[in-house]
Amino acid sequence: MTIQDFIKSSGMTHRQLSERFSIPKRTIEDWSRGARKCPDYVVKMMEELTMKKYEVNFTDYSTGATSPIDTVTKPDGYTAEQYIADCKENADDEWNKMLENGEVTITEI
Repeated sequence: MTIQDFIKSSGMTHRQLSERFSIPKRTIEDWSRGARKCPDYVVKMMEELTMKKYEVNFTDYSTGATSPIDTVTKPDGYTAEQYIADCKENADDEWNKMLENGEVTITEI
């Protein structure tokens, strides 16, 4: 992942990144526009520090039962809608049918 990719996926502004990681805002701006190269280890550190672990649960409307279906490590603020969108790219008909009969929720763990 490049610093530009990280900035986009994090949803943070240059100012927020600067404050969060104690990196001068001008440095982040220079990295972002390609005037200077951000070291790969810095991007990796930022990724690790902003990731959270989530439990994904599915509630079946017909039975009312809720059960865990996945555990994922994703950026802070990851939502059930993002999980569903990510899964639909590789989903089979059975998974899509399951979604019609229930709800996916995500809880930080």
